[in-house]
Amino acid sequence: MHSFQKLVHPDLLNGSVVRSIVFFTLPLVISYIFQQLYNSVDIVIIAHFLGEDSLAAIGASTALYDLLIGFGLGFGNGLSIVAAQPFWHGH
Repeated sequence: MHSFQKLVHPDLLNGSVVRSIVFFTLPLVISYIFQQLYNSVDIVIIAHFLGEDSLAAIGASTALYDLLIGFGLGFGNGLSIVAAQPFWHGH
């Protein structure tokens, strides 16, 4: 039970810095791999069933989609800083 508790609540402040960074980024890397796998399968299915024009339309709209997602993530990160400041100041 102790190892499960350590897995759920890792101590990122004590111990090896490299181990902490790897432990913290491992779920991000795994989710990135699954996202890339999903995108690859999606492209194969679209190219096979819908054709080259649909695939070109998706490729053309990817930059706009990435821009919108990046803006949303940046806005959310900035908002989390503003929301965390009252907790930092003890209010």
